[in-house]
Amino acid sequence: ADASIVDMRNVFARHGKPGVFSDELLEAIKETQDRKEQSIILLNRRGYSSFVLCRSCGETVQCKNCDVTLTYHRSERVMICHYCNYREAVPSVCRHCGKDYIHYVGEGTEQLEELVKKAFPTLRVARIDKDTTSNRRRFEKILQDFSDGELDALVGTQMLAKGHDFPNVTLVGVVSVDAGLALADFRASERTFQLITQVAGRAGRGD
Repeated sequence: ADASIVDMRNVFARHGKPGVFSDELLEAIKETQDRKEQSIILLNRRGYSSFVLCRSCGETVQCKNCDVTLTYHRSERVMICHYCNYREAVPSVCRHCGKDYIHYVGEGTEQLEELVKKAFPTLRVARIDKDTTSNRRRFEKILQDFSDGELDALVGTQMLAKGHDFPNVTLVGVVSVDAGLALADFRASERTFQLITQVAGRAGRGD
């Protein structure tokens, strides 16, 4: 199987703005769809945006229990701690300085699913992450629909990486692959490599 890494700084230089997808990945998804084959797109961050930031004073909204930033989930209009599940309403103004310069930073799988559907309106897409699979029946239906060819692409977190056998998957794309390397964990590089290797193994399993 062919594999390639794209430096996203080149995407910024080409288009004058940062992007989530490289041109190469977008073209590969289109070619895969045209061949009536299936794709898996992985981003190991759930939610819609990674965190909420005040552009006036720089404060972020953090969990009162864990001292980590809360992740914005747009479908529920709530911010959630992915460690202890503490939930908080989305602020309209900064609680530190009172300004309304609230900014949503980074992408999660919820936003990624939306962006894929926007880029490919005819692509049948579903998302697999902890938010969509809390209902076991729904989780099994998504996997069955994908296996039966009722879906063209799956977007999701590391839940997509292990134990699935889909012979018609010929493309795996990993978005923001280097984000895992920046974690404060001396095992970050090994875990990132393991995740990439596992999810890449979902492609090319057929004849």
